[in-house]
Amino acid sequence: MSVDADEVLSTELRGFIEAFCTKNAPKKRASYEPYKSVEGFLIKRRLVFLGRKLRFGKTVDYPLRFFKKGSGSFNGAIHEHFDLARSRPCKLPLGELLHYSYEDLSDYFNRFNLYTSRIAQNHIKTGRKMPWRPFHILRPWTEFLVRYFFRLGFLDGYPGYCYAVVSCFYTFIKYAKLLELSQKEK
Repeated sequence: MSVDADEVLSTELRGFIEAFCTKNAPKKRASYEPYKSVEGFLIKRRLVFLGRKLRFGKTVDYPLRFFKKGSGSFNGAIHEHFDLARSRPCKLPLGELLHYSYEDLSDYFNRFNLYTSRIAQNHIKTGRKMPWRPFHILRPWTEFLVRYFFRLGFLDGYPGYCYAVVSCFYTFIKYAKLLELSQKEK
């Protein structure tokens, strides 16, 4: 099981993992047998932002976090992830990881600045180019529309609005920093 320091397992997820992994599982153990051949599980991860468990606005994902030892490897220069070598993962049927990624808005912007700089530097290192400029300029606005309206972020109230607003500039700043680094190299 791979869990980051800012993630917490829900009661349902802990119960599933315990029943799946122990010999002293409850009588319902037979219901876990179909999963015995699976080498890795995708676990629902939900962002907690400004003290609220968000439900909408691209705040839920399914990272591969529960896997058999020796079934794959960790990859990625910035956001490390686990890849299975021989099979496809299966979604866990219940439970979730609660992702307390940011303590507050100050913490968000500290990480925002750090990660956008690292990603821009990694793009320079790997030769990734700046996207077409109108795309770069329009991207924050389309990201906000998608997160807040199309993905229903407005249903999460003020925290959903706030997250949509601050998130929409992430890609813009990442590519603005890439453009800045590219111009410095020239």
